Amino acid sequence: MELRQRVAWKLARLTSGES
Repeated sequence: MELRQRVAWKLARLTSGES
């Protein structure tokens, strides 16, 4: 598992529109 993938996943969830 990569750390960047985890960050990208979190960013994707945030940018998904969960503000």
